[in-house]
Amino acid sequence: MSDDLQKFKASVKTMMAETMPTDETGLKAKWQLVGDENGVDVKAEDSFNPFWRMLSALTSTPVLWLIDFMSEKVMPNQYLKYASGDALQDIAWGMDVEKKTEKKCQVMITFTRVEIDGTLDVPVDTWIHSPEINGVIYKLRTLALAQFAIGELEIDILCEAEQAGEAYNLGTGYYHVLPKEVSGVIAVTNKDSSIVSPGQDEESDEDLRARTRDKWSTQYSWHADVVYRSIVSEFDGVDSDAIWFDRATPRSENSADILLLFEAGEPSQTFLDSINEEIKSNELTGLGDDVLVKGISRIGQDIVCNYSSVPGLTDDQETTLKTDLMNFIGAAFRENTGSGWSVTKTQPYDDFSFGLLTHEMFSAFSGKIKNLRFENDDVVSELWVPSIQTLAVNKI
Repeated sequence: MSDDLQKFKASVKTMMAETMPTDETGLKAKWQLVGDENGVDVKAEDSFNPFWRMLSALTSTPVLWLIDFMSEKVMPNQYLKYASGDALQDIAWGMDVEKKTEKKCQVMITFTRVEIDGTLDVPVDTWIHSPEINGVIYKLRTLALAQFAIGELEIDILCEAEQAGEAYNLGTGYYHVLPKEVSGVIAVTNKDSSIVSPGQDEESDEDLRARTRDKWSTQYSWHADVVYRSIVSEFDGVDSDAIWFDRATPRSENSADILLLFEAGEPSQTFLDSINEEIKSNELTGLGDDVLVKGISRIGQDIVCNYSSVPGLTDDQETTLKTDLMNFIGAAFRENTGSGWSVTKTQPYDDFSFGLLTHEMFSAFSGKIKNLRFENDDVVSELWVPSIQTLAVNKI
């Protein structure tokens, strides 16, 4: 994209150069010609004519500013492919597409108590934490007073992230720390598919551009994929380029699935149901009479990583290093977003390389690990993504 943009800007200057000077040398030559045509008998290069040099600079500089402004800002911002910022939002608005704002995620947290006799209250604003992930502890809080009924050992309580952002969408079991004791409660956790409403960052220009392009394409309703993609990507936390289609009649003839891939974590069935209801309300049949939105399938892998650290690390540093290695691997397998790390993530129809993951871990933990290797072969996926079934990170 950046190469295309630079080529476009250069082409704008090339077109302008066909009718006018576009650099300082050409402009000064033009001013000199104008002076000659009007009988001004001075030369710009004459060291005894500072007035002419100043006049030439005063006229050339604003023109160069305008040329750069036209080629760098005005012209690129006329086109969806190159526009950015407010200009891109204006183009998107013309297609009835609004930029997604940052949102806090909401997660269903399972609380477990010791005794089932009697009721037990869990106060509003009870905090649940993740362990530290690359220096950050992610925090949720309960939104309302909840109560264990007589005989209930577990209850699910809706919690909301402390701050907005995609990084709070964590995989199964990450939210398991209860920093302040709640009398009678022995454990908290987020189970599979517990994200009721995904958190999201403010939408990037590239994601907004993709959704706007999809919306434009929906004018031609025969292009079924784009129509469905446009509807589904309107939902918070769903990226246009993370929507996949399974047309292999997964349930019966004339059926199809729309599969969603998230940066981390898995959405609840309630969230998926809301998307399915939206599709039904639009009465679309382009993919078939039986279309279902689902999370993309995950196939668990037993992962073993062996490493040795550099000499001289303290016990605390060793503990932190092992935790970081586990979380880095978790990020590659979409259990956390890997915020602050550069990590290649699993994809459908891909060859997941443990060699590349090893290289990225050496880069991320340079000066801390001496050796590191996986006891795994690369994973070749189809319309699914590899996930972690078991993970062993062993210091050797």
